[in-house]
Amino acid sequence: MQERFLVSGKAGSGKTHLVLQKFLLYVKKHGEDNVIFILPTHSQVEHIRNHIPTLKQVQGSKFKG
Repeated sequence: MQERFLVSGKAGSGKTHLVLQKFLLYVKKHGEDNVIFILPTHSQVEHIRNHIPTLKQVQGSKFKG
């Protein structure tokens, strides 16, 4: 069964950080070619892209982004 979760909170509460941590864990577990991250707007894509390098540095991930 797929894991599903709902994340809500105020600006600056860590929603993006949490979602990216989950994403990178899935990438590590299943491989980069087997995980997809879909967002409804281009502005959300840009927001996530801006956070991936920071999170990679913190976790030491090999994710290529």
